[in-house]
Amino acid sequence: MKILVTGAARSGTGYMSAVLRACGLKCGHEAIYHPGTSAVGGTWDDREAESSWLAIPFLDEEVLRIPDLYVVHLVRNPVACARSLHHFFAASTNPFHDAIDRYCPWIRHRSKLGDA
Repeated sequence: MKILVTGAARSGTGYMSAVLRACGLKCGHEAIYHPGTSAVGGTWDDREAESSWLAIPFLDEEVLRIPDLYVVHLVRNPVACARSLHHFFAASTNPFHDAIDRYCPWIRHRSKLGDA
C-alpha cells in the first residue's frame, strides 16, 4: 500500500508529511513531485507515502500505475491558492500550469469570483 497526499498549495501537505513520518511511515514531502517534475514515473524507491500538492497533474496516471495507491485530498480554499500561485507557473508551459487551465480555467478571471 502507498499513500499519496495532495491538495491545493498551502493546504497542509508539509504537515501531513511530518505526521506520517511521526507514525513511522517513510514519507517524502515534494520528493517525487516538485516544480521540476515533468512526467509520471518519479521513483517511490522504498517510500510508503508522498505528500505534495504538485502531484495533482499526475493523479490519473499514478492511480493506474500503482495498484494499491490511496490518495488523500487536503482542502484549504483551493481557488484562492491556485489563483495566487498561477503566476509562479505561468513563465512557461508545464503540466502544473496546464492542469490549472484544464480543470479551473476561470481562475485567471478574477471578475467572476472576486479577489481572493
